[in-house]
Amino acid sequence: MPILRSILSVSAVILLGSATKSIGEEKAKVILLRQSASGQEIDFTYTCTNTRARIDQFRPADPVSAINLIDLKNGDLTLLTPHNRARSTYPSRAFLPEIQAQPPSLAQPPSPVQPPPLPQPSPGVGPPPPPPPPPASPPEAVKLEPTEDTMEILGHSCIRHTLRTGPGTVLDLWLTDDAGFPPFYLLTSQPPSPSRHRIPHEVWPHLVREAGKFAMRVVHRHENPAPAEVPDGHPDKDPPREEPAKQGPIMTWEVISITSSKVDPTRLEIPPDYLEVTDEPVVPEPR
Repeated sequence: MPILRSILSVSAVILLGSATKSIGEEKAKVILLRQSASGQEIDFTYTCTNTRARIDQFRPADPVSAINLIDLKNGDLTLLTPHNRARSTYPSRAFLPEIQAQPPSLAQPPSPVQPPPLPQPSPGVGPPPPPPPPPASPPEAVKLEPTEDTMEILGHSCIRHTLRTGPGTVLDLWLTDDAGFPPFYLLTSQPPSPSRHRIPHEVWPHLVREAGKFAMRVVHRHENPAPAEVPDGHPDKDPPREEPAKQGPIMTWEVISITSSKVDPTRLEIPPDYLEVTDEPVVPEPR
């Protein structure tokens, strides 16, 4: 009887330990996205539950990189920096600046305060000065352009979008709007800055997120111009003209795996021992 009681006690401990482990774990989707440029690769891992998401970066040269925690209910993002055990939380609106192709100074509406009229020249002195130039027209907004090209990537239907990033360069973005994906972020290691997010080749994650899509494959490439047509009778008409050599991509981002796993929910929570850092100046209290 004592032996049987010991066996039952051990079994109860094992079952209790298993139950505790299952209660402490949470089912999550794990997305592995790889960034490639100039022969170097950086992996980003998205760990997503129904309420939170975490983005980690794996790079041998930087083993202790920043971590992003995203609250999927309100879109707020918390930036964790393990090297100094600090945290900063930014509301979702901080990552959605007004996106323009030119600096914001050119996009400002004309001031309601008009300059004083120029003094009129005295008779016989000379012609009046030319009128001031008209205000600059607002620049064209940067936006994603959908195409008719489709592709299935890891079982998810994607539509190719394009975004011109400068003279001769373009982004090809294969985007999906399937359910189950978190808002699209690339790992953020610096506080959000509207001026920094106005550059087209850096702003595309914000455009993807605003569109409610997830980027499965993105290629930043040189746009190969079409060969110029040679008119009849031109000396170069008969011999075929060589087409310009196609150049490889500048940079690519591609989802290479999507799996399900059980994770410790504390990995998706803000560590309580991290010091909160704000961008607001600290005003000392009067003594």
